Amino acid sequence: MGAGYRSAVVVNGSSAVNLFLNGVPPKRPPILLIGHGRSGTSWIANTLAKSPELIYYNEPCNPDRWPDAGLAAWFVHAEPGAECPYLERAYTGAVRGLLAPGRVWQRADLARRVFGKPRVLVKGVASVMAAGWLQQTYDAKMVSVYRHPCAVALSEHERDVDAPGSRAALLDSSTMWTGRYAPFRETLEEATETFEIYGAVWGLRNRVLLDAQEAAGNWVTLQYEELARDPLPGFETLFEQLDVAWTEEIRRFVSDTTSTHQDGYYATSRVSASRVGRWKSELTPEQIEQTLAAAAPFGVPFAE
Repeated sequence: MGAGYRSAVVVNGSSAVNLFLNGVPPKRPPILLIGHGRSGTSWIANTLAKSPELIYYNEPCNPDRWPDAGLAAWFVHAEPGAECPYLERAYTGAVRGLLAPGRVWQRADLARRVFGKPRVLVKGVASVMAAGWLQQTYDAKMVSVYRHPCAVALSEHERDVDAPGSRAALLDSSTMWTGRYAPFRETLEEATETFEIYGAVWGLRNRVLLDAQEAAGNWVTLQYEELARDPLPGFETLFEQLDVAWTEEIRRFVSDTTSTHQDGYYATSRVSASRVGRWKSELTPEQIEQTLAAAAPFGVPFAE
């Protein structure tokens, strides 16, 4: 066995370690970073996670982590005060800083969790339409991320995101259409082409997110395009807003990861500024028109 293996601790969520960790909760409320898929949340979360003050949990309610969850779990919707066992199961252990099933922690990280009581950082994508519920339930500091709908549509198209399946899952929601979002159902039903669906899903999910943000009034809001164009001052401001120390090591990380490119599905190193308007040259005029027309009825502003 190598030294790295010997230094690792692997326990599941029902272990005695978690019983102990429950008795030493993090000192401060968690930070929840929420955004529609392909909006830059991985890049932002991985940058924040460089801080020794934080311990990072990546998408605890991602349906891929739960064998009994299907496509519909990508579009879970819950208003503040509602009961949502799926979100409770997925998030409660994370915000308490517990070890997730099968998660590997180095001994040094486990010691830091016990004695340093670091603040928890959680990134959520599937839970965009439950952001208000999350804030109320966990008294969290919320960070919302928005990106231009055409940029998101291009990224989803490149990854062959199942547009008809997403539309069907949203239309089948048992909670989405009984209240204030009922008028938007027809808009989603009328979206039948792939880029129409991408635009409508972007609009609906971000409408719900924006409504939760405006109701609370104290969230940190990020526009991907603004952060990508000038990442160093943008991230320094974000760290200050979250009361997390901005260090020289983190500054170097931001500089390195915004000036080099790394391939991969969830790659977080990229020439950020050069990617902001890529959709303008890679989508057809028809695809752009379909995306924007489908997103428009939801009234969500976005940066160019």
